[in-house]
Amino acid sequence: MKFTQIGAAATLFLASLGRSSPLESADSAADAAFDPIVDGYDEPPAGQPPTEGSAAFSILSGCNQGTCPDNALGFDLYSWKSGGKWRYKIRWQGTCGCSEVGTSSDGCGTLDICSGRQKVCIDYGRGRGHWISPNGDRRCYAISSDYVCTDQWEAWPTKEVPCAW
Repeated sequence: MKFTQIGAAATLFLASLGRSSPLESADSAADAAFDPIVDGYDEPPAGQPPTEGSAAFSILSGCNQGTCPDNALGFDLYSWKSGGKWRYKIRWQGTCGCSEVGTSSDGCGTLDICSGRQKVCIDYGRGRGHWISPNGDRRCYAISSDYVCTDQWEAWPTKEVPCAW
């Protein structure tokens, strides 16, 4: 229910900006000036943060995250809390090294890297995501998410799946 409300709010927000997708470019200087990493969001990611005594906290060693995602499929949505706001970025690792781009909790973004412009969306609420290559090929993935530290959260692909949406 909460994700439906968030999705509806995002759709209404995009409509008020005259956009149909979060991947469309900003239409005004005010839109372009918003930096999701710096400005942040009030809503936390899904789930509950682990406590220091929980098994999830001791198993996951994600408190010292870097620029590169730490999974075999090479991309993720990483979120951390700073200054009372949640910040989000998509991280990507490929033949050109690692890249990252700020995004919102919708998990969509465009990465300009040496192999061209890549589009990525990670819908952690529905457990799915996709990657679109510069030539338009689309690959889809099952997505898992969890807190990796008390104030850090991540959504990552677990396997490639048919694009059925």
